[in-house]
Amino acid sequence: MSDSFVKIKPLYLAIVFITVLLGSLLVHIPAGFVAQTSAVKAQLDNAGVTVSSTTGTLWNGSANLRYKQQSLGELKWNLQAMSLLMLKADLNFNWQLKNSELKGDINTGLLNLENLDLVNIEGVVQLDQAMQIAQNINPKIPSLLSGLAGKLEIENLDTSIDLHNRWPKKLQAETKLTGLNFMGNQFPSTKLSLQQAEAELSPIDTSILGEGKGWNLTGQLQLNPKLNYSGDIEVKAATENSLPDWAFLMPRKSPTHYSMQVNGRF
Repeated sequence: MSDSFVKIKPLYLAIVFITVLLGSLLVHIPAGFVAQTSAVKAQLDNAGVTVSSTTGTLWNGSANLRYKQQSLGELKWNLQAMSLLMLKADLNFNWQLKNSELKGDINTGLLNLENLDLVNIEGVVQLDQAMQIAQNINPKIPSLLSGLAGKLEIENLDTSIDLHNRWPKKLQAETKLTGLNFMGNQFPSTKLSLQQAEAELSPIDTSILGEGKGWNLTGQLQLNPKLNYSGDIEVKAATENSLPDWAFLMPRKSPTHYSMQVNGRF
């Protein structure tokens, strides 16, 4: 063994020891401690979000979330430590609120926080719960929508969100509305396919497809970054008697064909 290695060996061992110690401390940092640090707490307070019942660590834990007086449910997470070596943050999450649940992956860069990627998102969202949260966050949402019931089943959703513009840069999703009830009308299971061109501030296009005994529902909707929406929805039937009751909410084109144009702003 050379004299030079003997001289640097104590320093080498000290560096290894400190690295292991710091790594161990980081891995075991309580999530509650991080949530109560002044920097994190200030950001949460500015957003109106309260974190409570925090368990586990920064890497693997859970917490209850609340926006003002509105419960946002429980969030569980698992941060992939190896991703930090590549200056990225890869997070597996599971969110639950009563009968609603979503799970998937969240990815972002540590040096460039311009984009937030949501990958392999799947789960079920109860529409009445979602509307209650949305109206508490944004009181301008029409109160008429508070009567919306049913559930949105997300089979798969992938998107990359531009954090500066607060709008997706790309989006692809396959979803289904089931048990939809609005203003006393029961609607059929309806598939919603969302697509967005990979470009800055491009609109989101939604294809609508539903069917029942002797009739078909189709439609196209477009939503732009200013939250203006427009599109067409129509229902066609084999015979007049096979039309669903809610078809008469639309203007009549023929005895077996009803359609309407929709537009507005969220």
